[in-house]
Amino acid sequence: LSIPTLNETANWKTYTNNDWSFLIKYPANYSISNNRGTNIGKSLETSYGYVDFRSLDNPPLADTKEININSQKGYERPLGGNRDGGIEFEVLFKNPNKNGYLDILFTTNQKGYENKVEEFRKILATFRFVP
Repeated sequence: LSIPTLNETANWKTYTNNDWSFLIKYPANYSISNNRGTNIGKSLETSYGYVDFRSLDNPPLADTKEININSQKGYERPLGGNRDGGIEFEVLFKNPNKNGYLDILFTTNQKGYENKVEEFRKILATFRFVP
């Protein structure tokens, strides 16, 4: 996992979801959006893709790899494709404050943006649940 340097994320904005008690930072080329299928709060949107936040009750975890981000155990699904020819990258966290899992889904909306997975990993590295 690529951990961004403090300088790299210092000027990033922070999205806080009070209902699900988490925060995540994002770079200037992203904005907060209401236009997606996120079922908890808002999405982050950029010209080539989205970061959606969803609530899942009991997702299958058999095909996932266990990861750790900021002392929080997560489950990373294998990289997949989508109907737009882009990619999907998904990480799930058991929510310590609610029943169920927080699903963070990064999607590119067209081909040619596979290199943005690294950018998503840097965004994901800023994620944490808050009390």
